[in-house]
Amino acid sequence: MKSLLAYWSKLSPSDHRAVRVGAIVLLVVLILWGVLLPWLGDWSDARSAIAASDGNLDAMQRRASRFLNQRSRLTEKFGPGVIKSPEDTQAASIHFLENVPGLIKASGLQVQSMQPQPPRSVKELPGVQSVSFLIKANGQLPQLASCLEALQKSERLLVVEQVTASGNDKNLGQLEVTLVVSTFARGGRAGG
Repeated sequence: MKSLLAYWSKLSPSDHRAVRVGAIVLLVVLILWGVLLPWLGDWSDARSAIAASDGNLDAMQRRASRFLNQRSRLTEKFGPGVIKSPEDTQAASIHFLENVPGLIKASGLQVQSMQPQPPRSVKELPGVQSVSFLIKANGQLPQLASCLEALQKSERLLVVEQVTASGNDKNLGQLEVTLVVSTFARGGRAGG
């Protein structure tokens, strides 16, 4: 340490100034390298993470918007029942029998008979079965149109698979209508 002080005392004032400036510059470089650059790196990483999160959020918002638009279009086309999860076969049959005859009667058609059809697996939807009923009714053409519209707007998803209407020889203007109406239920294997 004495040798360093002796060396320092031999230096001229301009050398003292140069050493002090050098020490200050070295201190600034060390502060930049040890503190500021890591902080800037962390800040840059945080900004990159924020940008990536913003991109992910935008993608999720676009997917959610597409999903909601598709859901809205499906609800508009097939009624509110399209967004409900299918029940088991027995519950679907019970809901069908509780609701569909009322919808048909409200349209003005007179239900003559309802015959359950054997459940069928839906090939395109694994684990889903079609629960169908053959319905025979009488009424007029405007009542049939009203019935089909009511079935479409049902609280449960109903699919009219077949409509047959023929004139009644005894009563002109009356139609004998046969409908095969289905709903969907959980259960069964695909392709059966």
